[in-house]
Amino acid sequence: MFRMIGLAGLLAVVGAGCSSSDAPPTTTVSGQVTLNGVPLETGSIVFAPIDGKGPVAGGKIKDGAYSFSSPYGSKRVEINAPRVIGQKKSYDTPDSPVVDVVEEAIPATYNTATTITAEVTQEGSRKFDFDVKAAPKPVKK
Repeated sequence: MFRMIGLAGLLAVVGAGCSSSDAPPTTTVSGQVTLNGVPLETGSIVFAPIDGKGPVAGGKIKDGAYSFSSPYGSKRVEINAPRVIGQKKSYDTPDSPVVDVVEEAIPATYNTATTITAEVTQEGSRKFDFDVKAAPKPVKK
């Protein structure tokens, strides 16, 4: 959850620093994201420059589909899908508010320790499909 908030802040700062004259050229990228072969219901996807230079781009995933503008170049791809798995008290008092307990549904190899890349070019396809593999989560009692 905090990672998504931080990402949103990063995207806002990166976007705020670019005027139309100094922004790199972009193109629309799109595709499908599946989790174990099934379209990912909701989530987010980020294309970040592999060399760490330049703006980060990203968008929401809904019913497996995404589409957003990305600068050209070699990108590291991060896919996130936080899920509410329960609720807990904020603190241990009878009148404590309840907060959601969130867990990432996507393995780290697809986000914080991603190994996925995409090459966004002026020519060729700008459609990138990703089939994420994850072991089923054990049922908590």
